[in-house]
Amino acid sequence: RVDTFTEVQKAIVAYAESMILRGDRAQYDAGSMMAPDKRYEYGTNSPEDYTSDSWKYYNCANLTFDSYYFGLGLDTGSNWYTAQIIQSAQSQKIYYYAPTGNETDAEKQAQSDKFYAALQPGDTIVLRRKNDTGHALLYIGNGIVIHSTGGSYKSADTSGTGTGVEAYEATVRYLNAYDFFDAKCDNGGAYSYFIFGGQVTQLGIYRPHRNFTGTIPQEALNRMNNLQGIAVEKIASKAFGQTANIGEELTYTFRFLNANDVDKTLDITDIIPTGTTLVSAPGATVNGSNLSWTVTIPAGEKLEISYTVKVGANASGNKLESKSAKVGGVTVRSSDIYVARTLTEAEQQKLIDAAKSLSGSSLRNFELLNEIYKLAFGIDKAFAHTDLSTFHSQLFEKKSGASKYTVIDNQYGDMVVNGLCGGRNFNCDDEGAQGWLTRLAREENLVVGDVLVGRTSTATNIYIYLGNGICWSLANNAEDSAGLATRLERFVGYRNCWAVLRPSMTIAIP
Repeated sequence: RVDTFTEVQKAIVAYAESMILRGDRAQYDAGSMMAPDKRYEYGTNSPEDYTSDSWKYYNCANLTFDSYYFGLGLDTGSNWYTAQIIQSAQSQKIYYYAPTGNETDAEKQAQSDKFYAALQPGDTIVLRRKNDTGHALLYIGNGIVIHSTGGSYKSADTSGTGTGVEAYEATVRYLNAYDFFDAKCDNGGAYSYFIFGGQVTQLGIYRPHRNFTGTIPQEALNRMNNLQGIAVEKIASKAFGQTANIGEELTYTFRFLNANDVDKTLDITDIIPTGTTLVSAPGATVNGSNLSWTVTIPAGEKLEISYTVKVGANASGNKLESKSAKVGGVTVRSSDIYVARTLTEAEQQKLIDAAKSLSGSSLRNFELLNEIYKLAFGIDKAFAHTDLSTFHSQLFEKKSGASKYTVIDNQYGDMVVNGLCGGRNFNCDDEGAQGWLTRLAREENLVVGDVLVGRTSTATNIYIYLGNGICWSLANNAEDSAGLATRLERFVGYRNCWAVLRPSMTIAIP
């Protein structure tokens, strides 16, 4: 079939198609890791926020919700999960059907014809299954849907028997609608024989833009007109979670991929982060703190442009925000960088040598950590508390009547690396409305000397990162047998909370 599009429909589809180019940066939502909370990240990130160093968790209904939210500026309320969307589909009466499993071939064909005839570009297709799960897809016209498929993230078994393998795949995909709803799958599972195979109990079409009379946001128009087929991200030379020192140079890089079959010319603007001075900006026009470029990206090619700044003394303790860049009139953000003391390479090596030299001792946990700092830097009792439960109470708190722990500004709160904290029962209040969502810490987020604290339902476990993939267990005084990647995955699955501490941010190193 061939559909025609209104400007409203084009804006919705432009958002969804932008998500296709995110690849595995748009992982499936964190719901499976956050049980029993079952809350998802939606209405908080445009496609340009899904960068190589800042993955996001995204489920099928989040994709449809955000297509309206960012494409039209339309907040569809509680329609960010399929149980609600199917109710909205019933209310709208555009199309709703509850298969019985007893339909004749003629009845099946009649329902199929009615379903496809009702579809319009920008519609959400929603279904519910016998196993009380659901799925939502966005119809983008011409017989094609876009959906977030799920299954892109596989975490290790928190019981300790998991493989430690992280499995990623692109979660947002194109799909032929006819294949999806009519073709017989060969796995016999919940996705098989979709409409009339006995799995689907409800099928509906939801059209929140049916009576939309508002104005399409300018950024949505710019995305639709200027960034079609363009993947863009802004990346800082410091990975998410890493910190910068006074006097250090930082490089911000714009990366472009032109997936079109024609060249694309884009205007880029940015503002030098407050607290820094410009070192270099090849090819840019510089006007005070304002930078601008005009670049042409050949068809099917990649392109990068960068600029470098130096962190000034007045930035100490501050967050270097980089949220002012625009590409083709669309805001492109990179992760914030916090200016805080980190160990120099020489200091890191001292700490590594001290930790390994103590591997045969009987010291454990924070007593061992204190001895490492004493041997490396001559610091006596860097950590005031050596009892794990006391340490935990100084770092995490479950307030009266609350269901979650929070990081508290107590003895060790200033050591917590912003953003690298989470867990199934954890709340990071300073990260915004959705900031409590679990984020998977990876090795590139860490700095040698970082202390990883994980609180399970029965114990507090601590490790120190020694670089090169080595996670040192302070409980066993030996390299963690699970490996760093596995350990970081298991942190995600902790029932209570975890955090990454960077002691150098508060401990004075001679």
